[in-house]
Amino acid sequence: MIIWEKDKNRTVMESGVKFNEKALLKIAGRCYDLLQSAPSKKDALRKISITATREFGDYFGPIILQDPNEISVNFIELLDQIVFEMDENHSGEDNIREYIIDDLYARINIYLEIFKDIDLYKQGLSKRIFCADDTIIIRHFKMREYIPDILKEFQEQPNLQKPILKCLLTFQADDLLNFYYQIAQGIYCIEIKSLALIGLKGFNSKFTNWHKLKTSDDELASLISYIESFEPADIHTNALPYDLNTLFFVINFIEQHRTGIINNKTVYWIYSVFKTFLHINIENSFFTSIFASVSNILISMESEYIKRFAEREEELISFIYFLDILPRSIFDRITVKLDALEKDFIQKVNEIISAGKITLDEVNSNTISYLLWNSPRSF
Repeated sequence: MIIWEKDKNRTVMESGVKFNEKALLKIAGRCYDLLQSAPSKKDALRKISITATREFGDYFGPIILQDPNEISVNFIELLDQIVFEMDENHSGEDNIREYIIDDLYARINIYLEIFKDIDLYKQGLSKRIFCADDTIIIRHFKMREYIPDILKEFQEQPNLQKPILKCLLTFQADDLLNFYYQIAQGIYCIEIKSLALIGLKGFNSKFTNWHKLKTSDDELASLISYIESFEPADIHTNALPYDLNTLFFVINFIEQHRTGIINNKTVYWIYSVFKTFLHINIENSFFTSIFASVSNILISMESEYIKRFAEREEELISFIYFLDILPRSIFDRITVKLDALEKDFIQKVNEIISAGKITLDEVNSNTISYLLWNSPRSF
């Protein structure tokens, strides 16, 4: 619920200031200038930290973004990390581990370059080591020219294989079919294979050799059978994921195709997929990536679809439980979508809690924290 506008670049709300893309670009521009003029990496990060706290406050996160996307979310989270590191070590800065400074400096430079100018980013990329942040940027801006380079990086940097595959899935390129096929047949973890199988599924009738991928590994064979029968054009007709592997596949498939498949027909099926999180244990190896995919799906989803999750009391209760299993950092990314539901959502949740129809952890509940943060709007 918008209260007033402070200026053209900021939307001021009762819970705090919301920054739009134009405002974020201005702040990034100032940070870029500081980076270029600072005498050292440490000094540059300190000045950027001061600028960030001056603009956003001492404690901030993706909640400050008016219209978040994957790049702006990662940029804000990186700024927050810089503020934390500079503040935690200000009394003994000589003890700051040099590799932390180097890493933060290198990463913030990448984002400031892409905010400044896309050609500047490309020039910088040609002179440094490829990293995970590059996969996010290349995917967001659909930079097809980097496909050959990314394929090389897949072999040279095994630690980046997951983000590299997620980046490549953005592109439709015939020469990727054999690449995905080799991974599906190779010795890789099931997460890597699942992402490659998403790639193969994208080729539709061009790839039909699913039977050649099935092995004596029951876990993998079950996943391949599910994917083979999966209908990409009408996802709402598919069976829901039934274990961690099929859930990982479905969530990543939705994430990769979210701009084209979220509609009136599919939204309830997608919501049902979210509810399976309540019954499937998310193991550590899947934890970070699967919830990051969930946040990307939700922040790209139109508010009118998220409102569907709160239409009926039974569905709202499941949605609350789903929100509460999200890591706090992921929940913070999607609060702007809850803000769009305004008082109706808050009132309904308050009524359910007051009636004792749901039991939440008062200390760790994301939902309760959100209600407390927005209490001025609740009453």
